[in-house]
Amino acid sequence: MLDMAFWKDFLANALATILGVVIGLPIALYIGRWTQRHADMSQAARTALETRARKLKVLGLIKGELSFNLGTLRGLTHTLAPLDSRKDNQMIAQAYLVQAQFTDEAWAAFSGAGETAYLDDPVLLDAISHAYFSIGRVKGLSDKLFTLNYVAGDSVATQLISGMEDVLQLSLEMAVQSIGDVIARIDLMKGA
Repeated sequence: MLDMAFWKDFLANALATILGVVIGLPIALYIGRWTQRHADMSQAARTALETRARKLKVLGLIKGELSFNLGTLRGLTHTLAPLDSRKDNQMIAQAYLVQAQFTDEAWAAFSGAGETAYLDDPVLLDAISHAYFSIGRVKGLSDKLFTLNYVAGDSVATQLISGMEDVLQLSLEMAVQSIGDVIARIDLMKGA
């Protein structure tokens, strides 16, 4: 009798265990996959939000730097607009060019550190690069005039400005235009 009761209990327990595994295991796997899928989606959503926030931060800092440069360039354009052969106008333009301050430190830091990877729009990235190229051109002219002013004296710098009016004016206009375009694009992206 003991033998029969043992086998009866054994078979009942074995059957319950097998049914538990057959029914419970797929349910547990389904729940585990569902939980993992939602965790992955939540992580992907968090990563997307963090990436967008980082992109907007980078664009905001670039816009700030470009806005500063745009103000300097507009001041130069305004100063050089009435430039004629009168010595006083040339001296004013020379003084402004020599003291013009441009900045490209944020762009240099971002591009050097790989932060431009957040800028997933190649057209915008190209426009930003062109704007900084234009700033570099005007900055180079300004630096040369600064050096000439203090090494060769006022008269040489004044003659250089007189001989380079067209190049200088074109460089300034190109820089102002390209920076204005980038700032408008950044504003559009921030609004989107």
